[in-house]
Amino acid sequence: MARLVTTFKPLFKYVTDRSVGRNASNDRADVLLVQFMLRVATSGLRWPKSPPPAFGLPGRQRAILQYGPLSNSPVGTIQFLTGPPDGIPIVIDGICGQQTISFIERFQQDMKDRQFGVEDTVGQMAPYSTTVSTVRTSVGLLNEVLQMATLQGLLATINDLSKHYAFPRELYYIFYTGQT
Repeated sequence: MARLVTTFKPLFKYVTDRSVGRNASNDRADVLLVQFMLRVATSGLRWPKSPPPAFGLPGRQRAILQYGPLSNSPVGTIQFLTGPPDGIPIVIDGICGQQTISFIERFQQDMKDRQFGVEDTVGQMAPYSTTVSTVRTSVGLLNEVLQMATLQGLLATINDLSKHYAFPRELYYIFYTGQT
């Protein structure tokens, strides 16, 4: 099930307990969360062309050094993430079908092309807690997408995603009220 984890105030991590994508368990709440995060990632988000030197720093310090005033970034170091396949935004319905898998593959390939050390582009996202050496899960990178979207004004706050127009109501009850 998708969960909200407090890492240190005021920063949260949005995690999945099971994998999402091709040949995965595809728990409905996990799929809703991944679909929402992919929607944010493919809606005009600017992202570094390659990992900056601050890549190993923790949390907010890394985000500020890594992304930080984008207007001062050297030309060519920040580019838009790849948009939605066929130009159609992902449908956030909690069902992991071919559209969701193609968005996952596109995101993973984009991160791999930018050398961000993501797991293989198999159309499946491992749970957040799964980390092997320098390889990071796509769900972990999608959390960084949410931080970046907040810095760029695409999200009001990472602490309450429900303020975004595409945020699924079903996740609101899981994250912010404790109900399932």
